[in-house]
Formats: sequence, C-alpha cells, structure tokens
Amino acid sequence: MLARQAAITVVGVVNSDTTDTSVTNSASVSSPTLDPDTGDQKASITTPIVRQADLTVVKTATSSPMTPGRPVNWLITITNHGPSTARFVQVVDALPSGLSSVVLLPSQGSCDTVGNCLLGDISNGSVATVVVTAVLKDDVAASTLTNDVVVQSTTPDPTQLSATVTRPVAPQADLHITKSGSHDPVVAGQNVTWTIDVRNDGPSDAAAVVIHDDLPSPLVLVNGGSCVSATVGINCNVGKIANGTTVSLTIVTSIPPDVLVANVANTASVSSATVDPDATDNATSASVAVTTSADLTVVKTASPSAVVAGQSVTWTIVASNAGPSFARAVRIADALPAGIANAVATTAVGTCIVTSVVDCDLRDLAPGTNAAVTVTADVLANFVASTLNNT
Repeated sequence: MLARQAAITVVGVVNSDTTDTSVTNSASVSSPTLDPDTGDQKASITTPIVRQADLTVVKTATSSPMTPGRPVNWLITITNHGPSTARFVQVVDALPSGLSSVVLLPSQGSCDTVGNCLLGDISNGSVATVVVTAVLKDDVAASTLTNDVVVQSTTPDPTQLSATVTRPVAPQADLHITKSGSHDPVVAGQNVTWTIDVRNDGPSDAAAVVIHDDLPSPLVLVNGGSCVSATVGINCNVGKIANGTTVSLTIVTSIPPDVLVANVANTASVSSATVDPDATDNATSASVAVTTSADLTVVKTASPSAVVAGQSVTWTIVASNAGPSFARAVRIADALPAGIANAVATTAVGTCIVTSVVDCDLRDLAPGTNAAVTVTADVLANFVASTLNNT
C-alpha cells in the first residue's frame, strides 16, 4: 500500500516590536497506532526575522506668508506605516538662517535648539510630531524661506525619508512720521529749521526709505543736507530703518523778507520698498505763523553846517532798513522850522508834499537798503536866532 500524508498550513504574525532575530516553530505528530520509528515524529524550522518600518514625514508651515520680526511655526509629522516598530528614530531639521528664539517641542523624546530630535521608537501605526517655533529676524531680506527635514531610523525603510516646505517672506514695516518747526512764529526774512522724525514700529526692517518734503511757496531751501530736488519739493534717501529705531533729519528754509502770508504749512511724507500695514501715519504737516519786523533808522544832516541868513540850506534825511523784513509804506515827516521859505523836497523813490511839514511816501524799503530825501530852503534875511533847528 502506498504511503499517505496530510499537510497543515499555520499562519502567524511576528510582533512588530519584537527584538528577536529569528523565530523557531516546532511541530510533532502522534497516533494511537503503533509507530515502529518514533525518531521522526518531531520537526522544527527557524526563520530569520527581518525588520522593516515604512516611515513617512510631512512638514507644514502654519505661518504663510512669513513676516520678518514675527513668530513662525512648522509642524513635522512622522507616521510609521509598519510593519515593524521603527527603532531609534531621529529627526534632523535643517533650520533656515535668519531665525531666533528657536524651540522644538516633540510629542515624544527630546530635541535640542539647532534642529536635532531623538524620538526613540515609533510603533507600527503610530504618529510622532515635532512643533518648531521661532521668530524670523526683522532684517531677513530673502523672498522665500525653505525648511528641509530628514528622518532616520535604525530600522530599514524602503523609502527616502525627507520633506521640504517653502513659504514666501513678506516683510512689513509700520513707518510713522512727525514734523516740527524750530520756532513759531517766524519773522519774514529769517530761517526756520524743520525737524522730521521717522520711526519704524516694525515688525520688519524698512528698506529703501525715502522722505519727501513739499517745501511749498514761499519757503526757499537753504540747507537740505543729502536731499535732492524733486519735481515738487525735495527727496531724502534714508536707506534702511531698522525695526524699533528712529531716523531724524533737519531741513533749513528761509522765509523771504517780502512775504505777506500769515502762516506757512509744510508737509512731509515717507515711503519704503517694504509694505506698510498702516499708511495713515505716513504723512504729516507742520505750520508756523509768519510775522514781520523791520529795524528802521533815520539820519539827518545839514549843509552847510553854518548858514548865513539870506542864503539857502540843504537837509539830507536818510532812512535805512536793517531788516529782516521789508518795511512797508515807509514815510518821512519833517516839520520845517520857522525862519525859512521856498522849501523844496526831492527823493529818488516815492513822492513828497511840502507844507509846513515835508511828508514823503517812500513806499516799501527792502532789508539792507535806504532811501534819501533832500530838503532845500532859503533862510530869511531877517532871521535873528543863532541856530536853526530842524527835527
């Protein structure tokens, strides 16, 4: 009779977290029927255990766009798709330059502050996370920020374990401008100094900052420093203003001496290549009242110094304006003394009327100029006083 046999298939699952290097399975057979050879009733087989853990890593940025001077955050998620436990999992996060106050918070294990995390073992089907928080430095000028992460394990993995996330960088700088005049009121013919302060309230550095001053009429530029003429007014290229700092500049202008306005308003504005989240404080005006002041003096001389009765005498009256403003509607009044006749008054500017008083309208007198009036008269022949007084 031919031998007959029976086969049994046994299926088992090796624990994913086993540390054994092999598994041995033994089987035996028995029967109530006498077996003449019992030496082959047992058999065993040893199978090596090969570990494999399919890890995946995903990195996301919770801040987009990223603004220099403000917090930024990333989330790293590591998932073990098995079938084995991933042993000694390590995360290496290549943190981009330009970060400060870096903190890495793992759901398990530990991390340092330069991007290295030792997460230990991750069992099949489990997830581990690392939250990365930092502050993007306010002087970062890059247009994008790229962060790469690599996951390593002593357990073999069939795939490459890395992830990259890139986010745009969008700087913002809230600029605030103020302006004041050196004195108020200002006298026509004198200078006024304008002080302009620009403060950067951040959070980022402000790049390519330009301050514009309108310099409206009647202001005349005296000293603008490094500022240059624009189509209207002047432009002052300030360059970069760091977050939290203030830049000041002064502009000296003059008020022409002939100005008749009551006040002058001067507007300044600021702009930057960096986006300003609040443009309502990017322009300001300062006003100063305008007054006038003219220091007038008068000098009078007589020729000859000793006059003979019956002869003529000449008085010369000179009015001078030491400024700083125009002297408006200047008049000279000369009360003629008794004892003279045939008085005549002449002037190169304006007009004169002669009665008992010489009244001369010299019109306006500019600063640093003068006007002369010449009065000629005959001394009466019968004049008996020893002096002839003309005031």
